[in-house]
Amino acid sequence: MSVATVSWQPSADKRVANYEAQYLDPITEAWTVIGITVDPSIDTTGLQSGEYQFRVRSIDFAGRTSEWLVSSLTNVNAADDEPDNVTGFNINILGDFATLSWNPVSSLNLDHYIIRYSPVLTGATWNTASLLQDGILSTNIQLTALTGSFLIKAVSTTGVESSVEAIISSNVAGLTSFNEVLQYSGAPSWIGTMVNVSASGGELTLVSGDHVSDWTQVSAVLNVAHGLSGYVSSGTFTPAIIDLSEVYTSRVTASVNAFGLNAATFMINWTTLSLVTTLVGNDPGGWSVLLE
Repeated sequence: MSVATVSWQPSADKRVANYEAQYLDPITEAWTVIGITVDPSIDTTGLQSGEYQFRVRSIDFAGRTSEWLVSSLTNVNAADDEPDNVTGFNINILGDFATLSWNPVSSLNLDHYIIRYSPVLTGATWNTASLLQDGILSTNIQLTALTGSFLIKAVSTTGVESSVEAIISSNVAGLTSFNEVLQYSGAPSWIGTMVNVSASGGELTLVSGDHVSDWTQVSAVLNVAHGLSGYVSSGTFTPAIIDLSEVYTSRVTASVNAFGLNAATFMINWTTLSLVTTLVGNDPGGWSVLLE
C-alpha cells in the first residue's frame, strides 16, 4: 500500500471554512472521499498501484461548495506491495522439453517471474525447491522435461515475491533415455566442508554466533545451541568431490528436506496465545535453502 499527499493553493476567499478532497479509484472508477480539512493538504493511505486522479473543492461557513479542481492522472506505484499470485500455471511436454505457461500478473509493480523445481510429485515447498530459472519476463518458457514439481512466483520491482507459489507436477520425463550414474546423499554422515554449519543427529544446522567463552553470565543463556547472539545468518556445506571418472553431459537434480525452527521463541514469552503465528517451526519467509 502507498501513501499520497494531496496539496493545493489555499483560497483567498475569506468565506472558505474547509476543503474536501477525493480521489478517483482506478478499479471501481468511482470518486472516493479522502476527507475534509482546514489545511491546504491532506494525506490518503492504502492506495494500490495504479493511475489516480485527485480533486478538491472549498466549502464556506454556510456549507456551499465551489467547483472541483481536478488534477491530471498521477501514477501511484506501490513498489513494496506483494504482486498478485500467478494463476493458470500449465505444463505441456513434447519430446525432451516441457513448456510452462501461465496467465500474466496484472500488478503494476511486476518485474519478472521466478521458477523453482523439486523432484517430488507431492508436498513440494518453495523454500526447499531448487532455483531453476530467474528473471523470466514472458508468460511462458521452455525447459528440459523433468519428473517432479515446478513452482512459480511473481517478483516486484523491489524484489518482493508474491505470497503463494503456483505449483504444477509432472510424472513425464524426456523421451531420450539417460542413465542414473550416481546418487549422492548427504545425510547422515555429511562428508564435506562446512562453513558456519555443523552436523548433529544426521542433520545440518547453523552454528551459534558466539562462543562459550563469550558468555559473561550463563543464566542469560536460554538455549545452549542458540547462545547469546543467536545463530549466524548463513552457512554453507560443500560435499566431497563426486567423481564420475569420465566427462559426461550430466543432469543434476536435488531433493532437499529442510525445516525452519525459531530457537529464540519460548512459551514463557507468549503473552497471548492468539498472537502466536505458529506453534511448530518458523515462518517460511524467514529462512531458505539455496542449491548452487
